[in-house]
Amino acid sequence: MMRRGNQTVWMAVLMISAALSCGREERLPASPGPDSLILRHSVTDSLLASAATIRDSDRREALRLSEAALHSAQMAGYEKGMAAAMKVIGTIHFFTGSYDSALNWYDNALRTY
Repeated sequence: MMRRGNQTVWMAVLMISAALSCGREERLPASPGPDSLILRHSVTDSLLASAATIRDSDRREALRLSEAALHSAQMAGYEKGMAAAMKVIGTIHFFTGSYDSALNWYDNALRTY
């Protein structure tokens, strides 16, 4: 059985995923309160986990999820999430043979966190 907090996080992830597939950004609560930041951190981490899971089978979707996670982390000032998203983006670029771009993303990740 899911706890209420988990339901809120998954609902936000589903809202963002649906919004991204429709080509528009879903707005999360703008208040800088701790609940809003925790929610955005959880959304970022969930998007990254999904991207990491599919990065070998669907790189385009993994890149889209990673970019969404990066945006979410930037909006929350979540440096660890930004660095993790940059790392996944770099890994996807590496797998596609874009080595200079991958190196740039890895370097940015290291500088961020």
